[in-house]
Amino acid sequence: ASGIGNSVCYGAGKFVAVNYSSNIAAYSTDGINWTQTTMPASGIGNSVCYGAGKFVAVANSDNVAAYSTDGINWTQTTMPASRYDWGSVCYGAGKFVAIASGVEGVAAYSTDGINWTKTTISDEVWWYSVCYGAGKFVAVGGSDDRAAYSKDGINWTLTTLPANKTWLSVCYGNGKFVAVSRTGNIAAYSTDGINWTQIQTTLPTSAAPSYVCYGTGKFVAIVFRSKVAAYLKDSFDEWA
Repeated sequence: ASGIGNSVCYGAGKFVAVNYSSNIAAYSTDGINWTQTTMPASGIGNSVCYGAGKFVAVANSDNVAAYSTDGINWTQTTMPASRYDWGSVCYGAGKFVAIASGVEGVAAYSTDGINWTKTTISDEVWWYSVCYGAGKFVAVGGSDDRAAYSKDGINWTLTTLPANKTWLSVCYGNGKFVAVSRTGNIAAYSTDGINWTQIQTTLPTSAAPSYVCYGTGKFVAIVFRSKVAAYLKDSFDEWA
């Protein structure tokens, strides 16, 4: 079906893809052949992650979320704040953590993916992406040079990125965090989620990256709604 694929994750032997503009989701055991399934409400598909035996998905501009133990059958649950764009969710250190774009710097955490508690990062940044690695949750946001980190997903500390840009995505792998910016076509990396270094070369595309992920030894950045992708070389100073 069209419209599937705003976010995808892997767990419990399945890939699961969700979409922010419909109630359609899909799952696959091999990443090639996909089966359509249904979310309990439209729009629960901004971001999906897996942890603690559950898939958890958060919604666009609403206080609904959903969870599933098999990636097929989903149950609706409630986030602790409404009217926010819950843009990203991740799992680590025994918690699911979700962040929202909004003037109040809202975040939330849950130990089971069902019951959520509201917390705050900073109202100075619109937060777009969160990931977990090296004992920390790390969040990046828009139109600013600040990131944030937390050891428990509850209490957050601001830190500084190398440039004042729209940092749209962050991920962790092989001992490093990597963040990419939608503006300026730049990226940065950090070994601790606190101190960041700008990658010296821009990505080899005129379009700015929207997402970054890690797998099989490489960080890969992709451009939203395009066929463009690039991977970061092992030296962390050049894209190819």
